[in-house]
Amino acid sequence: MRVLLVNPPIHPAARRRPLVKRLFYNSPPLGIGYLAAWIRDRGVKVDIIDAPAQEMGVPEIISYAREFKPRVLGITSTTVAFPNSLCLARAMKTVFPELTVVLGGPHVSANPATSLASKWIDVGVVGEGEITFQKLLERLDDGTSFEDLKGLCFRRDNAVVINPRRKHIEDLDQVPFPARDLFSLDRYKPMPNDEYRLPKTVAMTSRGCIFGCIFCDKSVFGRGYRFQSTGRVLAELDELVHRYGIKDVAFVDSLFFHNESKIFDFAEALRKKRWDLTWTCSMHVNRVNRELLELMKAAGCWRIRIGIESGCQEVLDFIHKKTKLEKIKQVARWADKLDLKTKAFIMVGHLIDTRNTIEESINFVRQLPLKDITVQINTPMLNTPQYEMAPQYGRLQDYSPEHLNYWEPVFVSNSLTSGELLAYQKKFYRSFYFRPDVIWRHLRDIKSLRDLWRYIRSAGLLMSLFFTRKAGGR
Repeated sequence: MRVLLVNPPIHPAARRRPLVKRLFYNSPPLGIGYLAAWIRDRGVKVDIIDAPAQEMGVPEIISYAREFKPRVLGITSTTVAFPNSLCLARAMKTVFPELTVVLGGPHVSANPATSLASKWIDVGVVGEGEITFQKLLERLDDGTSFEDLKGLCFRRDNAVVINPRRKHIEDLDQVPFPARDLFSLDRYKPMPNDEYRLPKTVAMTSRGCIFGCIFCDKSVFGRGYRFQSTGRVLAELDELVHRYGIKDVAFVDSLFFHNESKIFDFAEALRKKRWDLTWTCSMHVNRVNRELLELMKAAGCWRIRIGIESGCQEVLDFIHKKTKLEKIKQVARWADKLDLKTKAFIMVGHLIDTRNTIEESINFVRQLPLKDITVQINTPMLNTPQYEMAPQYGRLQDYSPEHLNYWEPVFVSNSLTSGELLAYQKKFYRSFYFRPDVIWRHLRDIKSLRDLWRYIRSAGLLMSLFFTRKAGGR
């Protein structure tokens, strides 16, 4: 059994946009890395193509497949990448008609019926993929039917069959480290404002999230929360440091160690290692206190990322963020005192957003001692609570997958227009970054020519956002 796992190409026109290139070339897709490691441990010959990072289009993937001769093609896909995934599947099935094409990732997990409507996709893996994909390969290898396997969707008699979901892996320590040797790690470069030390990569310590924000799609890992042991996390970091020479790690969990005592255990154990390693993580402000941040800083953390989403308490309550503005202020101030260079994520265009609530959000964020922000446009994805609620509060516009990228308005509330959403996104960036105190925060971090060049690149990306209508997307 030979399997080729592919992160699909992005459109050549999108590849030319500087911000898009940075967004999709900055870190390896861990999902197919875990999948490759899991099946490789069970005797499968597997390889990975990360087409955006390797700058490969469909012709180059076909050329490689002629040499590798896979029996199964696995494509991971987000919703915005789905048209590109279909294009790849169609081309591969045309050239290799005996190839079994399997679709995995967030899109098919949230939209199994529509994903399998295409004849170019043979089967979909819904939810967490390791065990389901392994069992599918075993059935394909011995020629027996896979139609009873949990976690699969497929076509039968022109209808899409969606099997019951498989239970999640409870003990994440049994999942091997991602197959990073199958990625070209030197091709990945962080966004300039996230660049601290190189080489940098990403890692995960958990799956799932216990919070119930109405904008979040949890179709892959669910609403429960599972985490690795401290020993398992340290073992992976040991490999990153001593095998791959990594200097900086971004933990990309939806929720980093939601249990405070677990974060204390991890940070203390990491501090004692005294590795030449720095790191960042995303945290919910309700799980943060001053003592914890002090220990994290001592253990090498240089940045925390927090999801503010809105600076209007009414909006926060509506989206079930379970956060108070005062707590956000408190955490941001603690982090600033420790020089943790906090980055915040904000959205404009919530279901109940108005001009006043967005202005309130802008003013609130300007009060915070933050280093960086990312401002996206709220996008009601199909498998989220807010998708069902959206018609009560506004209108869904062009809902084609390629526009579901968080940078173009696909939902507009009754109080706003598409043009206003785009204008507010740009205003958010301008009003935050073009202030003396924020400019000084960045200038004081320029200590070398490399730092200067990094800031020049950051400024270029910011300008591309201000002076182009479509700043993102694939």
